[in-house]
Amino acid sequence: MEINGYSISIIMPVFNVESFIGSCLESIMSQTYTNVECIIIDDCGTDKSIEIAKSVVSNYDGDIEFKFLKNDVNSGISVSRNSGIKASKGDYLFFIDSDDKLFPDSLQILIDKVKAYPGVDLVQGNCESEDHNDPRADLLYIKKDTFPEYICDKTLIQQTMLHWSFPTTVWNKLIKRSCIVDNGLFFMEGVVHEDEHWKWLIQKYVSNLVVVNDCTYWYRTVSPGSIMNTPDLTRSVFSRIKIFEFIALHGTSIYDISFAVHFLPYQVKILRWDKIKNLDMVNDQLIKSIEVLKSNGVDVKYIRNLQLLRLPIWLLDNKIFAKLYSEYEKRNNLVYSLPKISN
Repeated sequence: MEINGYSISIIMPVFNVESFIGSCLESIMSQTYTNVECIIIDDCGTDKSIEIAKSVVSNYDGDIEFKFLKNDVNSGISVSRNSGIKASKGDYLFFIDSDDKLFPDSLQILIDKVKAYPGVDLVQGNCESEDHNDPRADLLYIKKDTFPEYICDKTLIQQTMLHWSFPTTVWNKLIKRSCIVDNGLFFMEGVVHEDEHWKWLIQKYVSNLVVVNDCTYWYRTVSPGSIMNTPDLTRSVFSRIKIFEFIALHGTSIYDISFAVHFLPYQVKILRWDKIKNLDMVNDQLIKSIEVLKSNGVDVKYIRNLQLLRLPIWLLDNKIFAKLYSEYEKRNNLVYSLPKISN
């Protein structure tokens, strides 16, 4: 990396993406901003992803530095990202999934905001999705003027980052490395949906942030290895319960409660229950989490929502459950909302 200017460390975990990793790396190599190192973490996949990556990198002749790390065994994306954080040297970190892509000026757009607001902790980019009809596309795209460009009020930062329309994904965020490392903001290991936990965790330490309207990331909605496309949602629901428990134990404000209460039941209610293959595992974790929260005197709203999920919902049609939960939400004033944000 160059000596002058802000340096960026791109962190890219790799696992079974041989069809896409070439285009991902080429999009990084095409960046107009090159004060960059790209750390590629091999998570011990079973295809030729790393072979392809090394071949593409070996033919690159430019200013971006590429480094390869390897996990001892297949350990998951959280472990890979944490390894990348520890090995990084940049002033700012940028996470990318190895089946997605950047636009040529993506990093330049983001770093220009750092220059405009020196010392900013986080710059959130906008996103273009492969399939605009995919429901996730609306959750990832920030509509113009939804948020102010620059936010430095702590309460407003929390309201913004915990709002449903602020992207949950860790990727497409330019984050000051010292903010992460100095506060030990590493990813929860052993779960999926780790982005939700991490987003909740980091909002406590962000002092200022910038929201960019320009698209700086291209998201692949159809990826065979994605957790969103798995035929068994046991691990997905199990992880959401564990993350819900963590937030309930450590949350301190009404925004924490709103985020957690919305995060778990809303996400779970839209799943197909027949795709949860190990119902006993999910129910056992629900019981354990309820007991943990009760023993710690956690706000009753958290516990009620976990108890709701212990109803015999496996016997109900998903649409019926969604309607029941919607009525429960209104009755208990749990609808997640955010006051209108103004400049």
